[in-house]
Amino acid sequence: MGQCARKHQKVKRQRCDFHHKTALALVREYDVICMEDLQIRNLSRRPKATLDGNGGYLHNGAAHKAGLNKSINDAGWYAFRRILTCKAEWAGKRVEVIPPAYTTQDCSGCGERVYKSLSVRTHVCPRCGLVMDRDVNAALHILESGRAGPSGANVAGCGERRLRSPAL
Repeated sequence: MGQCARKHQKVKRQRCDFHHKTALALVREYDVICMEDLQIRNLSRRPKATLDGNGGYLHNGAAHKAGLNKSINDAGWYAFRRILTCKAEWAGKRVEVIPPAYTTQDCSGCGERVYKSLSVRTHVCPRCGLVMDRDVNAALHILESGRAGPSGANVAGCGERRLRSPAL
């Protein structure tokens, strides 16, 4: 095995070890874990070329997107999700996967849909006056959607800490 292949194998094993340890920590800490159902393939897609009208192409940020795509693929999000789901099922816990539609636009305070572009990083609700980071608002919205559970019934204690089981 070549030196480059050994280095790649070491990085792969480190990533896998991190996924297993992080998933185990989450399963030990929470009874229900809520996460967004991200379509990784769509996130790492190349940007479409835009014609400038003179037979050339406009700048579309493909170089910057290539670096982001590499980071997205390198993180191994789908592998982590698979490991987390498997560990949760083994421990008798639940992983709720929430559709990503409008999670960053729906207000976590009142439910009002506030349309904004990706460049806007702060959520400001004109209806209830809630102001917070866009990602925090999305996380709260995902948590509330996960609390509803698969049947729509509220799951008591979802997202709250519980005592650790000695078996884990």
